[in-house]
Amino acid sequence: MSRCVPAYRLFVLLADSTVVTETIDQASLSGLLHNRFYWITAGDELLTDPMLPKFSNILQVLPLIECQDYRRATISNETNNLREEMWATCMRQDSSITAKYEIYSSFTDNSGITKFRKTWRWSIKEKQFIANKTENNVFMNKHRAIYNRRLIVTSQLAWPTVIKYYNKTTNETLWDGFCFQILREISKVYNFSFDVIQPPDNQWGAQDENGRWSGMVGMVMRGEADVAVGPFTITDLRERFIDFTYPYAEAGLTLVMKKPQEQNKAFKILKPLNWRVWYLIPSMMIVVGIVIHVATLISPFDRRQIAKRFERKCPKKARKKSSLENTIWLTFGTILEQGADFYPKAQSGRIMVMCWWFFTIIILATYTADLAAYLTVPDIPAPVNSLEELLLQHRVQPITTTGTSTESLFKGATDGTVYSRVGDRMKTMPKVYSMEEATEYVDQGNWVYITDTSTADYVVKHPCGQYVVADEIFYITGYGFVLPENSQLKEAFDERIIRLHQSGLLKKWNDAWAAMDSDCKDDTIHAAVINQGIDLETIIGLLVILGCSIGLALLVLGFEVVVFNMKQRRLKTISESFGRRRQRADNSRGECGVELQHVNRIVWTDHSLY
Repeated sequence: MSRCVPAYRLFVLLADSTVVTETIDQASLSGLLHNRFYWITAGDELLTDPMLPKFSNILQVLPLIECQDYRRATISNETNNLREEMWATCMRQDSSITAKYEIYSSFTDNSGITKFRKTWRWSIKEKQFIANKTENNVFMNKHRAIYNRRLIVTSQLAWPTVIKYYNKTTNETLWDGFCFQILREISKVYNFSFDVIQPPDNQWGAQDENGRWSGMVGMVMRGEADVAVGPFTITDLRERFIDFTYPYAEAGLTLVMKKPQEQNKAFKILKPLNWRVWYLIPSMMIVVGIVIHVATLISPFDRRQIAKRFERKCPKKARKKSSLENTIWLTFGTILEQGADFYPKAQSGRIMVMCWWFFTIIILATYTADLAAYLTVPDIPAPVNSLEELLLQHRVQPITTTGTSTESLFKGATDGTVYSRVGDRMKTMPKVYSMEEATEYVDQGNWVYITDTSTADYVVKHPCGQYVVADEIFYITGYGFVLPENSQLKEAFDERIIRLHQSGLLKKWNDAWAAMDSDCKDDTIHAAVINQGIDLETIIGLLVILGCSIGLALLVLGFEVVVFNMKQRRLKTISESFGRRRQRADNSRGECGVELQHVNRIVWTDHSLY
């Protein structure tokens, strides 16, 4: 609904005190002493009418007469007759009479009574008016155009700067947040109240193809609201049509994305090496073991050493030392940095073992170095930390709130720039009108939310650990409230916001609202990968491998027991058939020093068992 705003006008009244008083009384009755009208009078005495309206803007200019040979007389403190007599005397005695002027301005105190206070005086030396140390304004009530007014404020939800909630006790909608804390502080100083309305299209304000403005910016331009409160980005395009208050904060844009989740954390111990390498290592152990075994059998120097040491005493033991089983066990023990019972004696076999040792040293050093990094650094997909990185991938697409300056920034950017390329990606994005709708798309994992840093800080902390923000902050600008063009409210709002900046309250409030109901730490909200400790989930894969190995060992043990029992039954059958040889078997002894027991109690040691 459009409203008519009366013009601001200045009245100058030059007359004696009687005419000035009568004129002021008539102006008061006619409503011409409203705080939108300014009066300058040059009466002889100060106005002391207690019926003056609150926050009237009236100046009274009082001259002072000064003679060289006579004392100074202040007109307002003398009668008219004395004034005329002194003026005549000064004129007769000395022509070098200098007139001084003092300016008294009306002001309304805390009790609502209009009084006058000297604010400016004329300096003969500097030939100009000089303000008192405590006053900087000619009209002391110049910012009081909003006193006792009820402003129409438009706003909408934007955590944490604008918070909307419903009070069930009073059945009313309440508004809070960083921006409304600033607005309430200003309202206390200037004694105004306000009603809050929401934009019907749920938009902040953007210009369409026909030049019409939507959202809250359009409401202020059309006079449907006195001020729009929220995190409005101060842009050159908007300032052509509206006014902004002094920036209450400076912020930029950044990227909010779903926190990448680590996959297959349980088997991170296997990730330092590629799966092809894992297949290669056991294959190489078998191949190298076979090669060493063949070299041991073929080499005459190795046979000579075996014969020299073992064949004279125990040929079976010599054959067992150089078996394929032992050579493969040698390669397996080497890869695990353990020893073995058998080593080649010939130089050819030793060269092969030396090459295998060198291979295992490289593999173990590479695995050990990478294992520490894999266990302490999360294995997550690379995050998007800048607009350039966003354009280099197609896993996620950009999204932003519809009808905001951020959308206009990218879609209206010059062709060929990074912003325009991001704007081209936004052509397929769905329309979202709030932070909550945008985060629902981010939860899908296919979208990156481009928003201001204050909103991004709130999103990543509520809930904690679900979202991360990019390292890059771009397009840094100010945020302010929206006012109509040439609004009389601007100077009053600006003065108070500047004072809040200087006192440090704005930063304190902003930090408090951003951290509200959150226990997040700063190192959990950024997309950069950070080190973490080794937890049970990280080494659970190692426990699984250990458990599987123990299970395999138990299966082999069961197989060995079964085979052993089968051999025992076979021996028992043989012993019954050859009972006559039992006594000779009890008295016989092995040539290698191994004592053979009764056939029924024989421990099968033949190598063919395995």
